[in-house]
Amino acid sequence: MTFTETDEPTETSSKITETDTEPAPTETVTESVVTETETATDPVTETETATETITSSVVETTAEPEELPATDYIPETEAAVTEGTIGFDPPVKNLPPLIPSADIDPSRPMIALTFDDGPSAHTDRLLDIFNEHGGKGTFFLVGGHIDYRPETVKRITAEGHEIGGHSIDHPQLTRLSSEDVVYQLSWTRDKIREVTGVDSYLVRPPYGEYNDEVKRIAAGLGMVFINWSIDTLDWKYRNGNTVHDKIMSSVYDGAIVLCHDIHRTTVDAMETVIPELIEMGYQLVTVSDLLSTRHEVLTSGEVYNRK
Repeated sequence: MTFTETDEPTETSSKITETDTEPAPTETVTESVVTETETATDPVTETETATETITSSVVETTAEPEELPATDYIPETEAAVTEGTIGFDPPVKNLPPLIPSADIDPSRPMIALTFDDGPSAHTDRLLDIFNEHGGKGTFFLVGGHIDYRPETVKRITAEGHEIGGHSIDHPQLTRLSSEDVVYQLSWTRDKIREVTGVDSYLVRPPYGEYNDEVKRIAAGLGMVFINWSIDTLDWKYRNGNTVHDKIMSSVYDGAIVLCHDIHRTTVDAMETVIPELIEMGYQLVTVSDLLSTRHEVLTSGEVYNRK
């Protein structure tokens, strides 16, 4: 399916008003940037339990929290205008050509299962499921969590899965200064490279949120944003059967599926989702392999949410 602007989640304005916060949840792609707000009652993001709020330095903590709460709502905070505040005008960087894996058959249907907010205590079990049944996934990691589970992060790449960034501590990028957007994206990329030796230019913006300034910064850093076309709402249901049914009733060739491996129930769902999708004839591939069937190259600063 050819990517068009209408396939993207709606871009946020550079001015965020009171009416822009916490709209009613919906399962449509165009609203996925802010769907996960309905049940939020405590304006504390998941990663604030793991790291202090970061502006110019990362504050280390001594131990990982036993359980990381959900991150899928936007905190009620004053909006910060990002437009035009960065002190450089970066050129758009060229990205390397997409070369699909040798075992990918472009004539057969394929989907990309993606997992946000890890690594977590459940990520290794998810990797075990992939090992048992086959297929690959894409993991969008919160930079502030990587040092808690570096061996898991190394295992992801060693076993042929793909890693992308998901910021340092899961802020809404459109509410940050441009300097802090640069820091969130660059620091996480550097941390992934430090631990795995692999450079990743894929980013999933927290909440799927971006605006023109955030895209401009990503273009200058040589990064692309990867959103989704199927939202499992696993953060909301916290029920393995419900997540399973949502995926199996919505799946189609070329879909990018949003999941969160911080939830045990999501990994429970993968115990049946992964083998059933393979039995149906789907190839479970990384985002890069999925997009390689439609794009020879990706354009830095752009947003992709399906093949």
